[in-house]
Amino acid sequence: MSIVQVDTIPVKGTRNIVICKSCNKPEYWGKMRWLNGRCMCRDCYKADYERSTGTVYTWTDLDGKRPTMDEYNRQEE
Repeated sequence: MSIVQVDTIPVKGTRNIVICKSCNKPEYWGKMRWLNGRCMCRDCYKADYERSTGTVYTWTDLDGKRPTMDEYNRQEE
């Protein structure tokens, strides 16, 4: 188990861009998902869901724009 300082976690629902610990790609904090005790981006969530259930993820709640590394880097400046 890792310990995280609460003041380093962005407020849920914001458009802050964070890096997914599973794939190292940027994602909006408000779009991160929890599955099996892990916080991950929409792409990792979908892949993990499909891998663990053996079925295709058919819902549209994971659709939408993904942030780019350029956007993340600009935010961090």
